[in-house]
Amino acid sequence: MKKASVTHEAFESPAPIAPSVLVGIDWADKEHAFAIRTPDGKLHIGSFKHSPAAIREWIEAWNNRYPNLAIEICIEASRGSLINALREFPYVKIYPVNPKSLANYRGAFAHGGGKNDPDDARLILKFIEQNRGGNLRDTTYFLGGWLRTGLEIFMLG
Repeated sequence: MKKASVTHEAFESPAPIAPSVLVGIDWADKEHAFAIRTPDGKLHIGSFKHSPAAIREWIEAWNNRYPNLAIEICIEASRGSLINALREFPYVKIYPVNPKSLANYRGAFAHGGGKNDPDDARLILKFIEQNRGGNLRDTTYFLGGWLRTGLEIFMLG
């Protein structure tokens, strides 16, 4: 009787994900809601005004608190003045989320009720926490002089 042969395939372990400050931003015309998870696990909720000075002050304050860490921001937008302002900081990674993908994701967690900025910021934070290092990628780059921002995510239909 012949013994069955067993093939062992080498599976690559995913690379460890470096600690960072994770941020979910719910974009708005006048004021942006945010939810932040710091490396110590604490959740911070708040908002900041939509002005160049307020954006700079907000992002620099978080960088001063965590100077050696990347600030990874997930936002339901792929262009606009907020995205452009955040791109000025080399320690910021931007993960834009397609609004339809986030609407599907929102529907999986919130049954009934309307959109709420602080709750959406928390939901966007949860989205980056669950998808970071997987299908979610920082895809901000220049192409032919135009800013191109996209998201390579193949989930949620």
